[in-house]
Amino acid sequence: MGVRWIRSKKAARVLRPPEKVATASPMPVEEGAERWLVIGALAIYLTLVLRTAWVTDDAFISLRTVDNFLHGYGLRWNVSERVQTYTHPLWLFALIGVNALWRDPFYSTVALSVATSVAAVALVALGLGRTAVQAVFAVTMLALSKAFVDFSTSGLENPLSHLLLGAFAWIYLTPARLPAFLARRPMFTLALVAGLAVLNRQDTGLVVLPGLVHVAVRSTRERGLRATLAELALGFAPFGAWLCFSLFYYGFPFPNTAYAKLSTGIEGSRLREQGVIYLLNTVVWDPALVALLVIGSCLGFSSSDPKQRWFTLGALFYLAYVVNVGGDFMAGRFLTVPAYALACVLAVRPVLPARPMHVLCLALPFVLLFVVEAGTEGWPVVGKEVEASGVIDERIFYRNHASLMLAARNKELPDHAWKREGRDDARRGIKFRESGTMGYRGYFAGPSVHYIDHYALADPLLSHLRVADPRGFRIGHFRRRLPRGYRATLQGGGCRMSRELCRYYAELSLLTRAPLVSWPRIAAIVRMNLGLDDGLLGAVVPEDEGDEPQRHEKSDKGDPAAAGTQTGDDDDDDDDDASESKDAAKAVNQGAQPAPSAGE
Repeated sequence: MGVRWIRSKKAARVLRPPEKVATASPMPVEEGAERWLVIGALAIYLTLVLRTAWVTDDAFISLRTVDNFLHGYGLRWNVSERVQTYTHPLWLFALIGVNALWRDPFYSTVALSVATSVAAVALVALGLGRTAVQAVFAVTMLALSKAFVDFSTSGLENPLSHLLLGAFAWIYLTPARLPAFLARRPMFTLALVAGLAVLNRQDTGLVVLPGLVHVAVRSTRERGLRATLAELALGFAPFGAWLCFSLFYYGFPFPNTAYAKLSTGIEGSRLREQGVIYLLNTVVWDPALVALLVIGSCLGFSSSDPKQRWFTLGALFYLAYVVNVGGDFMAGRFLTVPAYALACVLAVRPVLPARPMHVLCLALPFVLLFVVEAGTEGWPVVGKEVEASGVIDERIFYRNHASLMLAARNKELPDHAWKREGRDDARRGIKFRESGTMGYRGYFAGPSVHYIDHYALADPLLSHLRVADPRGFRIGHFRRRLPRGYRATLQGGGCRMSRELCRYYAELSLLTRAPLVSWPRIAAIVRMNLGLDDGLLGAVVPEDEGDEPQRHEKSDKGDPAAAGTQTGDDDDDDDDDASESKDAAKAVNQGAQPAPSAGE
């Protein structure tokens, strides 16, 4: 009897949960001053975001698709053809939802961006922060980064990428803090969040890949390969469903922008060189972000927790990818994702003492910096000329035209010349126009104007052609010269291009213009995605300035192949990229209204 009682008492001690487990307890922010310091840090971040909130021209490329969808034209940019001009399906669905409720593209987009960004940073502070000190430190590092604050709005998909990465880090790095319903199936939960992150933007998968593989290997050992693969497949089902829909609706599984930026003919070494320049620009333009990347990487790899090391490796995978593709023309845009991931590591890495005085010491410089910078916008522009690096401070470029701080009752935002030009195109009855500035212009022109995007982001044929000048490119602006006869072909006068291009365009039109369900279209989808028709592209003869008088003469005779004079086709706004970049750089450096920069 005594032995049985002793054994039962030992069993009770074994089954009783431990009294204190560091990883299971929530962050101790409920202790008076520490709690309010964390909330204060979040409030300062929110104030910074509201002060700098803006919507870029590129966001209105997606918003034109949103507007066409809400008006019954489908997920199209030019209503006459099905082309996926956006890289962020999940963010697009969120934009559709908020624009359906609030039919103002500027304010609805700003509201969605601010709410999502605040949720993402709050998740770092309150969900991942091991102590109040580390929570404030992580929030401070993010808020000191100009790029992170700038792209907390902008209308691009960065806020949702941050939030989904934060959710992945919360599940992966702090499993003991999860609610019971999430902790029951960690493999499925991680796969679902990772799948949604990839659905929002596919290259985000590089950040979550090492952690997902780590958990999958452990799950295979414990539960078997079949159960692990089943949960992975179920978690990635939304992304798989989207790929199937994209293949069926657009004819291609990936965005048209991917083909436009990856099928350029530019040597990989030149893109990697540009990628290194992109990082070096960031050292000058946003040193706080660089510090976050360096400190986060060092702390992540030096951690005794393998999960932190795997998650840090994912952030470095993403950085390597950014360098490999040449970065971007928007300074810092592609670096906010790895910066946020490493801020998650800072929040959970136990390296700082948990004393209120240390929290105050960390918060005080943060507050002082905010007070000093609150009324200034004197951020540097890297280089004397934009073409020296191809990178520009995008928010400074648009701050006088599309910033929340310009809001007024009788003022419609954005207030930019390209918006007025788009409305003027529609008012004048222009049907076709070649342009590289498609966001504001395309949205406010409405569905009646077909824009030919010579940067190929929205054009299904040009995206499969090589760039006009593989050596003189500006990153993110891979200009194609229109094939001879392409305008006339689009204007409905029959195919006026070369015989080979006409055959290719006929196949492509089955994907983008023909009824969705037909055997010829299905066969064309197979051929196009296998590259069986790529041989038809060959050498493309561009439109020549010397042919313009001949086209106008035909127009006077009523030839349907006539160019822009009857349809309103106009190229006057499309100057050489180099001269436009100079104008943009000078305008930003002088604080004046910038001249139009193609593709911005």
